[in-house]
Amino acid sequence: MEDSDKEWNTIIENLSKEMAETKVRVTIMESEVGTLKTSTALNKQVTDSILTMLTKIENSIDKIAVKINMLESKPAQRWETSIRTIITVVITGLSVFFMSGGHL
Repeated sequence: MEDSDKEWNTIIENLSKEMAETKVRVTIMESEVGTLKTSTALNKQVTDSILTMLTKIENSIDKIAVKINMLESKPAQRWETSIRTIITVVITGLSVFFMSGGHL
């Protein structure tokens, strides 16, 4: 019976050691999970901030693109106006020339 008691005592001691080691590992894991939660929350804030900035940048790019398109169309409009003026002057000059009987 003494051998049986010794065996049980050994088993209980081993289980107690394993339980203490498990408690230490659980404490470490709880700490790591807490760190991960904090890190995840910070990452979400940073991601949200980046998305907000990207949206603002996208809106600014859209506005700049509209302004560029307007600026690009202005020289074409000026060119068309110049051509129209030249044609008008030439036609007017030819009309005056022919109306005056072809004499300068």
